[in-house]
Amino acid sequence: MHAHEFEKLRILAPHWRAHSTGHSAEFRQWLECATKAERPDVAHLLQEVVGRAAALDHALEALCALLGSMSAPHPHHHHPHDHSHG
Repeated sequence: MHAHEFEKLRILAPHWRAHSTGHSAEFRQWLECATKAERPDVAHLLQEVVGRAAALDHALEALCALLGSMSAPHPHHHHPHDHSHG
């Protein structure tokens, strides 16, 4: 990995972490909705998603620590997709 690629990764990692954390919170909200709606089939799968998202969040946090990334994400830039998934 070249130095400029490593620097780009160091800058991107906190953004990925923040983005993932936001989605994790959204998954938990949908899990609560599915539970209240008495849809155990949907809730079961969302519980799996929540668990996997938590593992991803943990791995991204570790990556940020390993890379010495900033603790706060860099200013948000626009993505080609909408973040309001609900």
